[in-house]
Amino acid sequence: MLPRRHKAPRQFEVGDGQGTFTETVEDYFRAEYYVVIDAALAFRQQLNQPDYQTYHCLENLLASALNGTDYQQDLNFIADFYGDDIDKVCTLVRLLLVMPATNAVSERSASALRKVKTYLRTTIRLNNLLVLHVHKDRCDSLVLAVCLNQFVSDSEHRLSLFGKF
Repeated sequence: MLPRRHKAPRQFEVGDGQGTFTETVEDYFRAEYYVVIDAALAFRQQLNQPDYQTYHCLENLLASALNGTDYQQDLNFIADFYGDDIDKVCTLVRLLLVMPATNAVSERSASALRKVKTYLRTTIRLNNLLVLHVHKDRCDSLVLAVCLNQFVSDSEHRLSLFGKF
């Protein structure tokens, strides 16, 4: 079954705005097949880059060392690649160990931080209201005009903004 024909959005229109549509199912899937093949070839090229191979060897070295399997080939590749800069290799291994595979951990941390901040804001307000309620006899004896004038007189900006009460 072919996808529904629809007009291209205005910002993508070129010329008369007529879209190109395939006439048969075979033509449609042939075009989709080429898109998938192009994406696979581009991914393959990314995997064949020297930087990725070095990273892959570091990852294999760590996994093999942790599992107790043979890691000599990966160790030799890393030693040949970095030469006498063993400090750089140690730094890379430390970074590799702490680098998260996904950003889910950081997203969860940010979400938890938002919840904690919301909780703190709410509890601070509630705590202040509770203190006022517990000491309501002292609050009732306060003269608001005196409190407001003291607050306003602490800053020149407040004084020019609010004036005296």
